[in-house]
Amino acid sequence: MSSTLDALRPVAGDGAVGPGVESNIADVAVDRHVRSGHGADTALRWIGRDRADLDDPVDFTYAMLATRSARFAGALRDHGVAPGTAVATLLGRVPDLHLAALGTWKARCVFTALSASAGSLPVADRLHVGEVAVLVTTPTLFRRTVAPILNRLPDLRLVLICGASEDQSARTAVGNGAEVMSCGAFLRESTHDVAGEATDPDEPATLHFTTTIAGRPTAVVRSHRATAVQNRSARLALGLHRGDTYWCATDPGWVHGVDVDIIGAMPTGATSIVEEADFDAGRWRHILRNQHVDVLCTTPSALRTFRRAMSDDDAQGFDLRVVGAAGEPVDPTTAAWARSFFGAPVLDTRWQTEMLDLVDSPRAPR
Repeated sequence: MSSTLDALRPVAGDGAVGPGVESNIADVAVDRHVRSGHGADTALRWIGRDRADLDDPVDFTYAMLATRSARFAGALRDHGVAPGTAVATLLGRVPDLHLAALGTWKARCVFTALSASAGSLPVADRLHVGEVAVLVTTPTLFRRTVAPILNRLPDLRLVLICGASEDQSARTAVGNGAEVMSCGAFLRESTHDVAGEATDPDEPATLHFTTTIAGRPTAVVRSHRATAVQNRSARLALGLHRGDTYWCATDPGWVHGVDVDIIGAMPTGATSIVEEADFDAGRWRHILRNQHVDVLCTTPSALRTFRRAMSDDDAQGFDLRVVGAAGEPVDPTTAAWARSFFGAPVLDTRWQTEMLDLVDSPRAPR
């Protein structure tokens, strides 16, 4: 299997075959575009929860993400967070998640995204198993999900609170000794940026969690080398390239929310839609049409729900070339409907995760 991965690596890393900046996921996903003169291209298009946000999205260029993620990485170093340390997000579909992921990789730390819909106990189990030292979350999720479990998290040292209502100056020490502070202050007080460091392709980069038969989470570690497989599949299976608009309409805490959306799509130079609101068929139709989405990745269950809400009169105005679906098998009825409705084939993309599973390294529960 290693020879197959070696053959794929040049697609994602500008031909890099050994340790170097180009082996780092953040460099492949963002900084490389800036160096090649595409820093002004739109990397993320964020659509907020309000109805008015549908027609007034906020764009983030590759240059903006490169600068801000370098500052995040520098802030981690300023707080004594060493390479190899686990950093987690407990956020919805917001750009702060991408910023934290890219900054974590630039600092050569290990990133994991947790689902904002998870309860306190599942979150505690994952933070504990992953030995997470830094958590990025929102005021609401901190109060509702994190605060009740702090005494179960001996490894947690720093909690960063993101959101419009955050206090830009307050700092608190909580029961387990962790410091809680505004993410804005965390970035503002950073004394330097970490633009990129030599990274061995086999250095750990991400943690994904699976659940054992007994219900306990197991962390699966993936390296920076994984970007080769994801980027190859994004280019060849999904057909993504620079100038495309891509939408991964899944929970960021799910494996596709990181592997396909950030590690796979961003290196292609495409624009990724980040839709904050929960599923709504009318919003979906509006975004797909008005944002001229070329490639959609979602789940078969979401496609079935969307199908039930649509009529034959709605089947117009789409630019989709490909619909990718994962998480469960795509049933023939839904696949046939989607091909007719969108005029695009439906691909079962579960094989991407299965391919990466061949090189995964499990981290057992403690």
